[in-house]
Amino acid sequence: IRKKAEILYINAYSGHADKRDLDKLIQSQPSALKGLFLVHGEEQAMFALAERSAPVLDAEITMPERGVEYMLV
Repeated sequence: IRKKAEILYINAYSGHADKRDLDKLIQSQPSALKGLFLVHGEEQAMFALAERSAPVLDAEITMPERGVEYMLV
């Protein structure tokens, strides 16, 4: 499948130890984010991150479900 989206991987973060850094990263350039997919971590922690990020983002925050296809435009 040919991808037309830029996919960024951050392998050096821990949701526990780097919570503040993850928040800073997301909140540092809110207008640059057109959408946010949370795909790794415990469900409760992902919901908390989404809840913290929603007020500063003008973007949809999605926690994709296995087997569901998403259209990225």
